[in-house]
Amino acid sequence: MSSYSTGSVNLEVGSATVKGNSTLFTTYISAGDAFKVNGEEAFYEVASVVTATQLTLSARYADSSSQTTIAENVASTTSATTYSFSLSETPIIAGYFVINASQRFTDSAGVLTGSEGGVGTVGYDDGAVTLDFGATSLSATSNIAASYLRGDPKNAMAYQLIRDFTSNHLLPEQNLNDSDKSMTYTKAIRMIDADLSSTSNSYIRNLTATELSMSGVLTTQGLKLNVREVVTDYSMTATDNVLLVNASITIEMLTASTSNKGYTCKILNLSGSSCVASCMGSDTIEGDGTITFNNQYDSMSCMVATTNLYIII
Repeated sequence: MSSYSTGSVNLEVGSATVKGNSTLFTTYISAGDAFKVNGEEAFYEVASVVTATQLTLSARYADSSSQTTIAENVASTTSATTYSFSLSETPIIAGYFVINASQRFTDSAGVLTGSEGGVGTVGYDDGAVTLDFGATSLSATSNIAASYLRGDPKNAMAYQLIRDFTSNHLLPEQNLNDSDKSMTYTKAIRMIDADLSSTSNSYIRNLTATELSMSGVLTTQGLKLNVREVVTDYSMTATDNVLLVNASITIEMLTASTSNKGYTCKILNLSGSSCVASCMGSDTIEGDGTITFNNQYDSMSCMVATTNLYIII
């Protein structure tokens, strides 16, 4: 099956824990599967399966419509260089925690930075806070007040766990019984779009002359080209795929025979001078024994069709 959706789940916004109701996560779910709440667009990767009724996601569940603003008066103290306490409300929404205690502390990824050089930490799940006031330690009565966003609970939510993915690019698959099929489809399309736009995937974009001018083996996903730059007369070999000609020279073509039928190559004139591709013996390139490249960037792609014959492709 491509998805699992038995029972329901309880979540807390800002937490990575998913608690199941009448679920069998250990039987059907594995790390790497994709979790989503029905009707919501976001997908989350399953980091681990804890029990039959509990999962841990690789990122904290987010929903800006289910957050509550909390203002909490923590303590009043007369003298301290450090101070620790626990907040009364959890989980804490990352990046939205501020505390005032003789200086203002703000949160970034659980690390607190004070306006007067103080430092500290905040635990999003347990609410544990530690403060080090640094050089500006408390020496008089000071009020410690916290303001933050707490994630609200969302219980008995319909959900979907996608278990099946395509083998090459791990796109989510779906079947007729899946819910939210349109969102699964949208997720797959966005993954394809991101892959297509990646500069690392040069097999799906035009290679520039600079990229092609690299001698040696050019390897990309789904494509392996042996690229060679030549500046003197050269005899083509069966391992050559792209020849970059950078001088007025002659390229001697590989002998066309049934043993190398299907062999393909490309010749590109990078120089401003003419160069020539010359066939061996009675071989021809669609009837011509030689092909001349007169201008810079003139090129030819050809393939061995049979004995003595190249065809232009």
